[in-house]
Amino acid sequence: MAQETIRVNCVESVYLDESVPDGNMGKTLDLKSNSTEISSKTYINQIILLKFDIDEKIKKYKILSAKLNFNAIVEANQTFVEVTHYTLFDLNTVTEDKLSGDIYKSQFNQFVVNDNDFGTNVINTSTTNYNLETLLLDKEYPTYTNLTFDYLGMDDYKDVYTKEKFWENFKLFLQNGQAIIYVEPFYNHGYSKVTMQSSRTSSPPYLEVTVDTDYLYLETTNTGFVNQSKDFTFEWKIAPTLHLYDPMTSQTSAQFRLRKKNDGNIQTTDISGETAFHVISANSLESDVYEWQVSVTTDDGRTATTEWQEFTTVDGTSSAKILRPNLITLDGSAVNRFEWEHTISTASLPRGYEIQYRESDSQWQTLIDQKQTDQTYYDVPANTLPAGNLEWRVRTYNSNLTPGNWSDSASIIVRSAPPAPIITSVTSSPRPVISWQSEGQIQAEVRINDSTRSVLSAAKSYRWEDFLPDGFITVNVRVKNQFDLWSPWASAQTTIKNTPSGQITLSASVSNYAVSLSINSTYPQNYIYRDDVLIGKAVKREGVDTAFTYLDDTALGIHSYYAMGVDEQSNYQQSERITEKVSVPFGVIGELKALSWIELKRKRGSYPSHDIKRSYPVTMVYYSGNPLPVAHVSNELDASHTLEFTSDKTTADHLENLTGKTVIYKDVRGDLIIGVLVSVECSRDRATDVKLSIEETQREVVKIE
Repeated sequence: MAQETIRVNCVESVYLDESVPDGNMGKTLDLKSNSTEISSKTYINQIILLKFDIDEKIKKYKILSAKLNFNAIVEANQTFVEVTHYTLFDLNTVTEDKLSGDIYKSQFNQFVVNDNDFGTNVINTSTTNYNLETLLLDKEYPTYTNLTFDYLGMDDYKDVYTKEKFWENFKLFLQNGQAIIYVEPFYNHGYSKVTMQSSRTSSPPYLEVTVDTDYLYLETTNTGFVNQSKDFTFEWKIAPTLHLYDPMTSQTSAQFRLRKKNDGNIQTTDISGETAFHVISANSLESDVYEWQVSVTTDDGRTATTEWQEFTTVDGTSSAKILRPNLITLDGSAVNRFEWEHTISTASLPRGYEIQYRESDSQWQTLIDQKQTDQTYYDVPANTLPAGNLEWRVRTYNSNLTPGNWSDSASIIVRSAPPAPIITSVTSSPRPVISWQSEGQIQAEVRINDSTRSVLSAAKSYRWEDFLPDGFITVNVRVKNQFDLWSPWASAQTTIKNTPSGQITLSASVSNYAVSLSINSTYPQNYIYRDDVLIGKAVKREGVDTAFTYLDDTALGIHSYYAMGVDEQSNYQQSERITEKVSVPFGVIGELKALSWIELKRKRGSYPSHDIKRSYPVTMVYYSGNPLPVAHVSNELDASHTLEFTSDKTTADHLENLTGKTVIYKDVRGDLIIGVLVSVECSRDRATDVKLSIEETQREVVKIE
């Protein structure tokens, strides 16, 4: 370390007195500063203003010490505890050039203002860098004495005024070369006074500054973790620091050095000119702990080398926190964004993520494992997640592609359509059997050409109910899940081929208001069609394998019949058609399938009557802004029939025995009713008037077995 002591002379001086508020005391030999304190309020009466010729060399080197030397008389009238006269000696600087280079144009009112809160005549902080209690003079000096103000070596007794604050004040002094000096009493009800010899005396104030001409301060990149997957720039600069105003120099060359920690093998890179950085390329470092330093040479021949600085390429362990979705229901048929936070001690970006999900307490399944990305979200494609209650979690990869800790799981409900089923087989018989595989099915629909049938269960096989003609068909299947959502249609094709191998004939007769059908057939199953509608299955006649019968008690009027014989493979054969007519001369009623009729021929004083009432439940709803309601009509039909006759007591008793049973009624007018006889009302006289109430019910739907 090479030291040099530089003397900085005070070239101009003046003191200011409250007696001349708009001016100063001029070019005097003595400089005076005086203040008093009354009731904890300080009254500054005189201040000293000095101007120095600052040597620029001081700003270039590190300042080791800065001492203000002056010749002064110190007076004070107070004591504090057992310590004698204390005087607070303050050196402040003008914050900017208020004097235009001529301190003799200064005014007392520039630097001292009235302040009723803290006393009158206090330092104006808008024009000065104001600091309190900077130096304690602990005794009086009745005659002129050489005193030293060790500015940078002082420790103030108040923690708020640190060495850094003193340095900032001194930097302003170096910048402007102007100093304000004043004194303050240390304790209440006292005064302090300093009389200083001016710049025009044989003992003028001067500043003695000692500097280190070799010192050079390098400021470097703060390294801790270096992401080895990316380019990294190490930087440095020649910079001011405490007690170094401005280096006023530039780099001419540098050497960058790199090594693994505690490894003697050093890699060096020479750098010419003012380039103050070095780039380490991505993926050129191993996962390890490294050290680096730089040595800099300046244009004035100085050299500085930093200490070895440690960094690591081994990234920390990351953790993730789920942001969304959580505790909500998702539409699985749409794209859903999953988001999370990536946290790591090194503040490095993630290089990937892994997302898992599971149903209930089942095994975790990986949804996606993505690397080489810093995204903290993932857009889950539509129809990816299964429907139901799910949990999901995420973890992130650090810069070394090491996975971090799993996040806490989040719960979601996925409301999504099930995937399209897989049709596994379709038989080619006239009533084909369709089989499939599916997920989440609670219902299914099977469609062949333009006809659709429902499967109201989780069954994954269905035999078509109708007989199909020969030829090519397209079969479609879709399923519905618990969220009432349908899957896409699955499709398959086959060719239907009917290969009947038996014989079938049909005959018929009318008796007892019904059509009796006889079938001679070699087929094990035989079905009866009336007017091309399936109405029932023929029953085998006891003792004859090929003889089958069917009794149609719901016939009224002219009808066309044929029989359909079906073998075990659903091959079918149709008989010839037969036409029969059923007529009744009056009204008849009987229990369905019983073939026991009660004749209702007359009514006292009139003809038998038949009243019909049909209605649909209607709900009227009023909506805001509409004066009239909107009708919501149910599809539930209520059909009731009232029949009135006159009979004898025995007939009336028979009718009463039918109450609560499903009956069939038909008459000469062609009316036919199938329903429940809900009530029978009788008026007893020589003849019995009867009133019947029938609630119409859904007729039996017959299906092929």
